[in-house]
Amino acid sequence: MKTFVCLLFAVCLTVAGPVLAETTDTSSSSEAISSITYDADAKTLTVVFERGTYEYADVPAEVHEGLKNSDSQGTYYRENIKGKYSSTKKSE
Repeated sequence: MKTFVCLLFAVCLTVAGPVLAETTDTSSSSEAISSITYDADAKTLTVVFERGTYEYADVPAEVHEGLKNSDSQGTYYRENIKGKYSSTKKSE
């Protein structure tokens, strides 16, 4: 069974390409931001707030890193992300 699963997984990767996109999930130290997720392949940043979840398009990896490593994620978000990238509110 173990060989079959490995074989099946290898076949899936070969036929369909990589199954897993490069994503980074990060819990947040901010009171307003619950978590952030970044999809490096799509350059999509997802920010989960208490009031809802927003997805930002075409966000460079450096901006995600800056948010993730910021001493004040709320301030970094307001100064570097909000209003600077196309966003959509995701339904809950």
